[in-house]
Amino acid sequence: MSPLLPSAHTSLVHVLEHRATQTPDRLAFRFLPDGTGDHPIDWTYRELADRAGAVAAHLNERGLTQGHVVLALDPGLDYVAGLFGIMQAGCTAVPCFPPFGRRATARFLSVLDDCNPRAVLTDPRFAPQVDHFHQQLTPTTEHPQWIFPEPDFYQPPGNGPVPSRVVEPALIQYSSGSTGDPKGIVLTHENLLSNCRVLDTHMGYEEDRVGCSWLPPYHDMGLMGTIMLALHGGWPLVMLSPIHFVQDPYRWLKAITDHKVTISVGPNFAFDLCA
Repeated sequence: MSPLLPSAHTSLVHVLEHRATQTPDRLAFRFLPDGTGDHPIDWTYRELADRAGAVAAHLNERGLTQGHVVLALDPGLDYVAGLFGIMQAGCTAVPCFPPFGRRATARFLSVLDDCNPRAVLTDPRFAPQVDHFHQQLTPTTEHPQWIFPEPDFYQPPGNGPVPSRVVEPALIQYSSGSTGDPKGIVLTHENLLSNCRVLDTHMGYEEDRVGCSWLPPYHDMGLMGTIMLALHGGWPLVMLSPIHFVQDPYRWLKAITDHKVTISVGPNFAFDLCA
């Protein structure tokens, strides 16, 4: 893997640009939509950059060139494109669980109240609930734009790519909220790059490294310890949904074998389930 150019040391958005230019056809992410290897979806660095650029263009068309954008999509490649597209547009990404179920909805609304986002990027299935969500927000929270991406949302715009205009902060990372209201930590682009560099140093170099993760992409380990780290390091990441893992932990082990994975991580309970 070629070393990063000086321009790629500004942000992970610039790292993606570097990968898409230097190794456009190299596999970046593989998603297993049913938890098995029967129907994998592969994106190269070029394809990821194009889709992230499409997200940035759609946000810009809506006047979103700064401010907080809550990212509440299901785990998958669209989530990855949304993450980097939000940052490319000049906005601050706020990863959050989709509002599915009572506990997740309470956490979701708490995040909206706390960060007062300009927009929410989430699945179209939540469109009928928008008015209900608004009724539960505190009166001082402005109602955000709701963006429900259809398939063409990720298609590159016909008028060319959107220039990257990354601004600070890069990300607001919220705690799980399991013992109280979620608390947000403000992270800069340099924070994210520094974290990747430290992890790279401790992991060491490995030729033909392949990662695998079923971890939720809303928290540190699943977001920074797999998705961002894989992009920064230039090695492919095989992803499956945490729901598919919990349903059958063997799927994780089989994915590691089938895709010749060399590195994967998980919390203690995951290894207990596998055993």
